Amino acid sequence: MDNTGQSPPPRGMRAWLAHAFAVEPYDETSLTEEERQVIERLAERIHARRLTTAAIFWVQSNRHFNWVSSQAMIFFQPFFDMVHPVLNGILRNFGLAIPPAEYPQLMSAFEKRYSVEYFIQQLEARAAGEGGARVDAPPESQDETS
Repeated sequence: MDNTGQSPPPRGMRAWLAHAFAVEPYDETSLTEEERQVIERLAERIHARRLTTAAIFWVQSNRHFNWVSSQAMIFFQPFFDMVHPVLNGILRNFGLAIPPAEYPQLMSAFEKRYSVEYFIQQLEARAAGEGGARVDAPPESQDETS
């Protein structure tokens, strides 16, 4: 690392290609603690409204659009900032108001591939009756021979 805190650019064509097509890890380490908390609060609000099954179905159907959706959230953020008092007033009646402080964290979280899987895990945990229990990783399968 240089004095700016950034890694030097990769050297050589092979290193450059490996760096250019690098993909973030597909696990919980790609999400920050704040992003996990925002996703958990969103899952709790959906569960409180008894929309868990519908949300799981919708998110599973559209899970491959999470990055495009996060970019749409970035595009519409000025509009959201302008109308959030009215919009949240309407959504509050349905229990789905999004606090303005959480909006940038949701945008950041949904840019990451694992965020959708984590969100689905949180919704499924609440649907299974575990309430606010945090799900960090999918359960490991047990060997039937033991």
